[in-house]
Amino acid sequence: MFSKGSKKILIYLAGGGFILPISGLHWDYLDMLTKETETDLLVLNYPLTPKSNVDDVMRYIDLAISSHLNTYETITLMGDSAGGNISLGYSQSVYNKEKKVKNIIALSPFVDFSLENEEITVVAKRDTIVSPIALKDVGEWYKGTHLITDPIVSPINGDYKDLNVLMISGTRDITNPDTKLLAEKNPSINYIQVENMPHIFMLYMIPESEKANQLIIDMINTDW
Repeated sequence: MFSKGSKKILIYLAGGGFILPISGLHWDYLDMLTKETETDLLVLNYPLTPKSNVDDVMRYIDLAISSHLNTYETITLMGDSAGGNISLGYSQSVYNKEKKVKNIIALSPFVDFSLENEEITVVAKRDTIVSPIALKDVGEWYKGTHLITDPIVSPINGDYKDLNVLMISGTRDITNPDTKLLAEKNPSINYIQVENMPHIFMLYMIPESEKANQLIIDMINTDW
């Protein structure tokens, strides 16, 4: 927990393919965010597959969120890759029925475990970071007793019209075809697509990520 005494809190869920914990890359990125934003920060080390499934993850996140409801006026849930999936999935869960969390920032989120989008095969030839090969198995572990199409598992099937969602994706990323489709199905989502950028490019301190990160910083610092 990093506190500035703010009335806002950013709860971050790091990606790792649902099986790996937070990395040094994430800590460097979060260090930048804490310096540039006017918010408290909580990083959640959520349960990982194959030992845990989506129900375990949702309960864990809801416990953390519920414990901060009386302290903060604004709660923003943010994640990259798998963490982006979980952030979007939580917004669709029974735990968020009363809209405890309305603000979601999803960076290169993986949004559909069905992997049925034919465009994924095309993009995979250009994606040097993520491979779709193991994702089917991960989906079987993660979904638990739910259908793979359940919005808490595959957020592409969710409804985001009553939420504030910022979603950013690069086109050299196998998650991009489905994030693009999710945005088309939900025009209320603030969707930013950056050409020829790889998976989670925002976390790399490169010139191409500066504009995207400035947008993220501005969103966090405003009242949405």
